[in-house]
Amino acid sequence: MADKRERIRKKDMEEQTQAKGKKAAPAKKEEPKKGAKGAVEEKQKLPPPTEEEEPQLQLPEPEQHVNSNIVDFLNHFKSSRLITVESCGKDRKRSEEEKQQIADDKAAQREQEKQFYEQVLADRDADKE
Repeated sequence: MADKRERIRKKDMEEQTQAKGKKAAPAKKEEPKKGAKGAVEEKQKLPPPTEEEEPQLQLPEPEQHVNSNIVDFLNHFKSSRLITVESCGKDRKRSEEEKQQIADDKAAQREQEKQFYEQVLADRDADKE
């Protein structure tokens, strides 16, 4: 058992034998007739759902869980999640301008923190020398 055998997939083995000119791969068995014993049942093929008809995610009910974090999340997910403005007393959605302003503020904050940490690293390198 000093010799190790190389692992070859069955499909690759068949291709090699065909390439060498040896006998061809064995013929595949025919499928049994429809309704016969052991026949493969044809499943109804449904068209793939389009983007518009995408099925909605089904989450379990909050009452089905014991974990308080999961229950809180499921309750939050069931709610409408709209912003309530006290001055108006109505629910509203953020406008595109507000969303852009929030994104810009976050980007500025990330840049400021990045500069701070780069300064800390530079100070640390200076202290090492």
